[in-house]
Amino acid sequence: DDGMHYELSPSYHNSVAEDLLCIRRSFNCFCIDVNPKITKEIKNKIDFVLRKMYSVILRLTHPDGYPSLFSDGGLNSCTKPLIIAKKIKDVLDISDDLANLNNLNVWKLEASGFYGLRFKENCFITKCGNLGADSLPAHGQADSLSFEWSVEGSRIIVDQGVLTYHPGKDRDFSRSTNS
Repeated sequence: DDGMHYELSPSYHNSVAEDLLCIRRSFNCFCIDVNPKITKEIKNKIDFVLRKMYSVILRLTHPDGYPSLFSDGGLNSCTKPLIIAKKIKDVLDISDDLANLNNLNVWKLEASGFYGLRFKENCFITKCGNLGADSLPAHGQADSLSFEWSVEGSRIIVDQGVLTYHPGKDRDFSRSTNS
């Protein structure tokens, strides 16, 4: 409801947003072969979702330009979020400016359970919602009630993210509350 991908992973969210941009662009190439009414309806639905996703990207991106590491993902597991946000902004002609990213102040994504505070190059993000998708609890990463914090553009406290998918000590630790 607040625009966040259902698995509650900022990295997945960014990848899906980029996929939707690609799908939208594909409609421009073959729309003459498809009923124009259906094409327009689908593009309108994609645009509606992308607008909501855009807002989430801005909130869950640290001042260093990389995504929050909550849930499943890593710093380089997707295209840099602000590159995706700029593409969405340009394609949908969104009027707010990415330069105002540092002025978001207090925000919430209540449905997905993310809350934050941003002032200039300082960013605090906390996850207080569900562990993950209700239909896919295996992707819950034990990060509920954890937080990430950037000060003067540098991350000082981060969610470790998922180190590996291979069973063993590293995976167990990265999925634990202690990490």
